[in-house]
Amino acid sequence: MKYFYKYFLFLLLVSCSSAKFISNIVKVNEVNEMSYFDPLTSISLIDEQNKVTINDSILQKVNLKFNSVIKEFELSKISEKKNRFVLVTGMFGFGRVNKNYRKELAKGFGIGLLTGGLYTPIPIKANLTIQTLIFDKNRKKVVFYGYTMPSEDSPFNKNNIEVQFKNSFKGFFLSY
Repeated sequence: MKYFYKYFLFLLLVSCSSAKFISNIVKVNEVNEMSYFDPLTSISLIDEQNKVTINDSILQKVNLKFNSVIKEFELSKISEKKNRFVLVTGMFGFGRVNKNYRKELAKGFGIGLLTGGLYTPIPIKANLTIQTLIFDKNRKKVVFYGYTMPSEDSPFNKNNIEVQFKNSFKGFFLSY
């Protein structure tokens, strides 16, 4: 339940925002250093019995991968000390175990046969979405909100996390 509240709070903060540089008061070149919070993470795993589980050990592993991506991001921009700008990130998604995915494929194939091919559900193996916020402490405003569209990338793969994280900054930092 604690993950629900974090997710709800994060969505509440960013629900009415667009994916761009929000404040024209702050220039992009002013954001030269940011501190960051540990990411809000809600990654679940669908097991063989089709039950969704949120495992703390899985979340820790994903957070470690995500933190390493953040530290590699732009070492000059991210720091542990207190700065004017704060980077807040959220990573949401799920993954399936292979046995469950095969069952779902077989079920979709069976439904396709029964309906004569008119309807064939195709299961999603994994899903990953990353949302980023940059908050200006001096002005008490969100100056940037970026997100990635849900993609069928594994949330357990560091390369997928890195690509999604960089994509969430499109239109903000010129190098992405």
